[in-house]
Amino acid sequence: MSGKLYVSNTEARNESRFEGPGVFAGHTVRGHLHEARISIISGATVTPRHLNKHINYAVVPSPAGVKNDSLAIRPAWR
Repeated sequence: MSGKLYVSNTEARNESRFEGPGVFAGHTVRGHLHEARISIISGATVTPRHLNKHINYAVVPSPAGVKNDSLAIRPAWR
């Protein structure tokens, strides 16, 4: 056993509160609301790992196929 704990989680982008193209607010969370992650806990060290490094959040909407290659935490009610 490695003694490591793996925890699924998300990282919300709370520094921006507006959706849409950002015309009125100057910034937006459009296309980048949160990130799916796995955090690895080893002793007192926590190392978050982004699960979808292949996503280019600057391209909205995402190209075809990005959704099929992406990982996420699915809600229990789905």
